[in-house]
Amino acid sequence: MKKIEGKLVRQYIGVGSLGFTAFLYIISGVSFLIWKTEIPKVVRLIIFGYSMVMGVTGLLGCLNNFSFSKAIRGFMPIVFGFTFLAFINQFSTLYALFLGVYILIIAIVKTIDYVIQRSNKTPGRSMVLLSAVVIYLFALPLLFAPGMNQRRAFLITGIFCIFYGFSLLGDFIVEVAPIKQTNRFKKRIRVNLPVFMTMLMPKKAISYINKLVAIDDDGIIEEDSFKVDKIPDIEIFVHVTEKGFGTIGHADLYFEGKIYCYGNYDFQSSKLFGSIGDGVLFVTNNRDEYIKFCAKATGDSIFAFGLSLTDKQKQAIRDRLGELFTHVYPWESLYQKYEEGKYQSETVPNDYASELYKATHASMYKFKDTSFKTYFVLTTNCVKLSDYVIRATGIAAANPNGIMSPGSYYDYLNEQYRLKNSIVISKQTYHHSVTIEHEKS
Repeated sequence: MKKIEGKLVRQYIGVGSLGFTAFLYIISGVSFLIWKTEIPKVVRLIIFGYSMVMGVTGLLGCLNNFSFSKAIRGFMPIVFGFTFLAFINQFSTLYALFLGVYILIIAIVKTIDYVIQRSNKTPGRSMVLLSAVVIYLFALPLLFAPGMNQRRAFLITGIFCIFYGFSLLGDFIVEVAPIKQTNRFKKRIRVNLPVFMTMLMPKKAISYINKLVAIDDDGIIEEDSFKVDKIPDIEIFVHVTEKGFGTIGHADLYFEGKIYCYGNYDFQSSKLFGSIGDGVLFVTNNRDEYIKFCAKATGDSIFAFGLSLTDKQKQAIRDRLGELFTHVYPWESLYQKYEEGKYQSETVPNDYASELYKATHASMYKFKDTSFKTYFVLTTNCVKLSDYVIRATGIAAANPNGIMSPGSYYDYLNEQYRLKNSIVISKQTYHHSVTIEHEKS
């Protein structure tokens, strides 16, 4: 009984927090548009108050288990809050500079993406170039004259805050409105947080899981797994490791008994430390073996989010996958070629694609054309392919015009899982050392 009451309390607190956060973003956005040349007082209060809450919470956490590192982490938000108020004018200029750098990075990524798509003769690539030019026009004034362009920085921030606030408000309305009225909101335009705010979200979640595993002797964590008594129609896997590039994450799909995964798995075509290379799509029907392989070979922990789809949406997924496979041709790993005598080597190949094939007997493909022909870690990556397939249902989880981050996917899916009226009906965590079992609600 206490467990059920606890779930209800968390549910109502979560819904209330969602609505409150939405209004804070909208109020902050309007304030930025009104004040124009300085950080609005209401935003200063929000930032300062949030810093104080984070600091006090961190310090209270030291009472039971004190350490100097925890105490320093607790004091840091408090110091930031007071410093922010003391040097508010300088912060305005620094913020404009930071925004300029961030927008410039997006413009550079767009430029690289255009060069790749031009070499692949991808249709529509001129729009990528046009968007890059427009983004440069926003970035350069902020970068080279931040003090003179605070107004422009606040204008951009205000517009973003308003749109993001209304996006959250849409989630809030769907959550509190009667079920029969929620269909009107399912296909609205979504606005995602900037990638630097979501990139390491899966890593933070794994750090939290690690603490729970360390506390629980059995390695079992009690967590709501299924919001309804139904098997998900499709699962989105978000992978993360604790160190290296794996902390940014990886994403793939599980649909009707098969896992679909896209990445730079041909190491012989890799360039720039694996950030660019031939795009490889692999398909395997060995779900459990794949999860075990990821845990053993790379130390992955996997968050599996299950979605409930209508018959029409499931058919849309089938059609999208069928269309995708008209653009591919079979590709073999070095181990497959080694077995067939097509590749001579004194040692058995042990690259990632070869080890994956040994563990799961996955079928692998490369692309003849389309933007997926060349993998690029910041745009044409695992998230783009997963989102391309999922988007056929009308669900838009990632931002197709920015940097594609698994963290953005995790943020969206995790938030939707917390809402009772969303299509995300399950969440399971497969830890790299133990499989975390969940109880049905």
